[in-house]
Amino acid sequence: MTGAGSLALEGLGKSYGEAPVVSGVDLVIRPGEFVTLLGPSGCGKTTILRMVAGLVVPSTGRILVDGADITQLPTHRRNMGLVFQNYALFPHMTVATNVGFGLEMRGVARAEAAARVREVLDLVRLGDYGARHPRQLSGGQQQRVALARALVVRPAVLLLDEPLSNLDAKLREDLRDEIRAIQERLHITTLFVTHDQAEALTMSDRVVVLSAGHIEQVGTPVEIYDQPASPFVATFIGRVNRVNGTVLASDATGCTVAAPGLRGRSLRALPAGARVQAMIRPQRITLSPGHAEGENRLTGTVRRVVFAGDIVQIDVETPAGTLTVEQSRRGLAAGDLVTACWEAADMMLFPP
Repeated sequence: MTGAGSLALEGLGKSYGEAPVVSGVDLVIRPGEFVTLLGPSGCGKTTILRMVAGLVVPSTGRILVDGADITQLPTHRRNMGLVFQNYALFPHMTVATNVGFGLEMRGVARAEAAARVREVLDLVRLGDYGARHPRQLSGGQQQRVALARALVVRPAVLLLDEPLSNLDAKLREDLRDEIRAIQERLHITTLFVTHDQAEALTMSDRVVVLSAGHIEQVGTPVEIYDQPASPFVATFIGRVNRVNGTVLASDATGCTVAAPGLRGRSLRALPAGARVQAMIRPQRITLSPGHAEGENRLTGTVRRVVFAGDIVQIDVETPAGTLTVEQSRRGLAAGDLVTACWEAADMMLFPP
């Protein structure tokens, strides 16, 4: 149904006056790959997508599809499908007419256009809704129409600008799974914009983490989560505990870190004497009653236990500060003495 083009950004930047919004972004997206731009509000992710779409003119750099420079091409000549956050459907048109609008503008013959509209509506599970108007559809159905409209023109690249942000939590989960399944089935190159970490981690082949207009890290969801390149990435993707310490010794296999009440081991090698900020994710910590042995351990007192459905969130006061632990096991209560332990591979070290 669709093509799959490579997309390359070379030194892409955008400034308004002297204020840079995006600075020197270099990125290559392979044919058929699903790549997500992830970051907080104002980090430049939507500006990048709008430059790729041709809706914003870059201040610097180039945009290439299959090696061809499209930086100066108008939007309608870029062979891209764009899905907006707010659906952007024509309220006076039926579903079928909305989906087929792009084909009409391209001069596709009526019989072929009708067949392609039926095909793509079946793909998004709206085959029986062609005669309805947008006002007769739910939010999730309207977003499926917007997706169908983007796909029916058989774009080389699909651009998704926070398409799930206006939906309720359960519908968001369902639709993100559907979008990913459709993308994999069509093998269409996709650039997705979101500020939601769960969407990025569950949908993407690779994630591009952005901060203040520049790229902090590019990697698979596992790499971004387990091997963050900076404190910003570590804290933006998931939750972390922070402990300030000092490197006591270092060798080829890692280093030993000391903090109040802690003597631990990390697989990262840093010079002896270096001040560090150790970060450990709440899910990677295990709690044992009383005092316990372990390569990385802190003994403390349970101060709060919060039931959150599938997990229990436990705050433990230690000499190095309060640790938050998330686990499925229950039975602890405020006032219990416990030892928090974790593996060397799970202690991430960064400059303070």
